[in-house]
Amino acid sequence: MNGLAELNKWIPIFNWFKEDEIKKTVALKQYLAMDSLLQLAINMIIFSLVPSFCEEVFFRGTMQPIFYRYFHNPWIAIFITAFIFSAFHMQFSGFLPRLLAGIVLGGIFYLTGNLWLSVIGHVLYNGLVVILNYVQPQNQSVSIFFETILLNPFVIVLAAIVMLFAVRHLQRDDVEL
Repeated sequence: MNGLAELNKWIPIFNWFKEDEIKKTVALKQYLAMDSLLQLAINMIIFSLVPSFCEEVFFRGTMQPIFYRYFHNPWIAIFITAFIFSAFHMQFSGFLPRLLAGIVLGGIFYLTGNLWLSVIGHVLYNGLVVILNYVQPQNQSVSIFFETILLNPFVIVLAAIVMLFAVRHLQRDDVEL
């Protein structure tokens, strides 16, 4: 994800939107400034649960099957849906990482046939961002942990391998959550 974010910076078209995105980022940080557990709970609902559920139902549950019926290729449908998903966020500095996230979520839905797994993955990611924004002001080591451990390429590859095994297991045993 970090590599894609860096590559994203080199794409000239995305630089056109930087000033507007800086304003949006400042506004978002104001919304994510929390000093109580109640605010954390509210932000988890507003920024994690509701958007994750709605986006997965719309993009993976609705758009992806439509594109699959049109193109008759699941991976083309997943890519197009992920592209639109990333563009929909109107934050082009994170376009490529969000595109990859959309491909992963679309792949999970396609390989398992279970939309809830995509919803859960999306909620976990967004929830982690909210929690890190809650903890960060009190503890700078959280961002260091996030950058050095969670974004470590070895950890990302290991997580992808574990996810593939989990998806294969769900497919093979026809397990539903």
